[in-house]
Amino acid sequence: MASIGEWVKAGDRSHPNLKLIDEVLRYQLTYSGHEDDLRELESLHFSGNKCFFEGTLHKIRESQKICEGDRSHHRIRQLDALRVTLTYDGWEKDWNSAEKEHVRCNY
Repeated sequence: MASIGEWVKAGDRSHPNLKLIDEVLRYQLTYSGHEDDLRELESLHFSGNKCFFEGTLHKIRESQKICEGDRSHHRIRQLDALRVTLTYDGWEKDWNSAEKEHVRCNY
């Protein structure tokens, strides 16, 4: 069995993770910063860190959904419902931080 380093040197990108990046995500993503996220995802694949790979994949998918206006995730719906009740100084910063936390957390 070839090591990951040998695959990289040979240009073999047949692994399902790399095919997802190359054949799907690279063409579907439009949100700001997606290029950096794809580089991070690829790096995580090569490092063998499955947990962080899955977390970054969640971040990518949720970021794209929000960019497209899809706010159907239950945490985002709760945030949206809360938004209309907030009136204190600085609520916008807190609300934006909560939205970013949703995107970051894969649970």
